[in-house]
Amino acid sequence: MYSRQQIMDTVWDPHFFGPTKTLDAHVAALRRKLGDPGWITTARGVGFRLTVPGHRAACEGDD
Repeated sequence: MYSRQQIMDTVWDPHFFGPTKTLDAHVAALRRKLGDPGWITTARGVGFRLTVPGHRAACEGDD
């Protein structure tokens, strides 16, 4: 799992000054391109997780 801040710091400069909604737009585009939005799940208040659609329950105990 990656936090929003980890992604922002890695993809953009750590001193990026802009809307954080930019990340949401890019994640939405990735979900569309992957064809199944289940590949990228959102952990509310934490960040994002790359998962295999349909195997969600099996992975939840791995944290």
